[in-house]
Order: sequence, then structure tokens, then C-alpha cells
Amino acid sequence: MARFTANPDAEVSVGFSAVKAGTYQMRITDVVDRNPEGKNDIQVKLEFVQPASELFGVDNLPLKGQASSIFDYISLDGSPDPKSGRSRQWKLRTLTGAVGLPWGDYDTEELRGREVTVS
Repeated sequence: MARFTANPDAEVSVGFSAVKAGTYQMRITDVVDRNPEGKNDIQVKLEFVQPASELFGVDNLPLKGQASSIFDYISLDGSPDPKSGRSRQWKLRTLTGAVGLPWGDYDTEELRGREVTVS
């Protein structure tokens, strides 16, 4: 287990806007198939549904400009994880359920434009 110290004097932002912790409605704007690169996953990009002017940063001030996008990598590998024995597709299963899709076969384009609540 790694230990770290969060310095309260460190810069809050380094070129991008960070929103304060909370629950937000987000929209999937892009899904990139990374299999051509030899990776068995997809990169999912989500953006805030509400405009940046309605969001607050970690400093509790309204965000200026464009709010940051969030990226996540989701495994398409259905084999069990050697350490836990659980399916590596847990994130995929969670995402499809969160956007209202039943578990099944989909093209990545079917995720684009769907909304999800994130915390």
C-alpha cells in the first residue's frame, strides 16, 4: 500500500478545470476501440450535461470556460482476472446498466450520446 501526503498549498489546477466532488449527469461523447493497438478495451469519454457556468470547482468558485471531460478505460476481456477470479468486464456491465441497456451484444456506437449519473 502506498502512502502519500496531499499538500494543501499545491496548485488546484494545471491547465484544466476540476469540479468539486458530487453527483453529476454526464453524456458519453466518444467511444474509442483500442483493439487495433493490441489492447482489449475501449476508451469512453464523458462530458458534463450541465454547462460549465453551472458547475463549481474544488475551490467552490464557479468554473470559468469549459469543464473537463472524463475518460475511462473499460476492458472487453471476458476472461477471469487471475488475482480475483472475477470477470474483467465488471466496468462494462456497470456502464451498460447505468445507461439503461440490458446485458447483451452492442456496437460501441450505441453508447455514444447516452447519459449516466456519476459520483
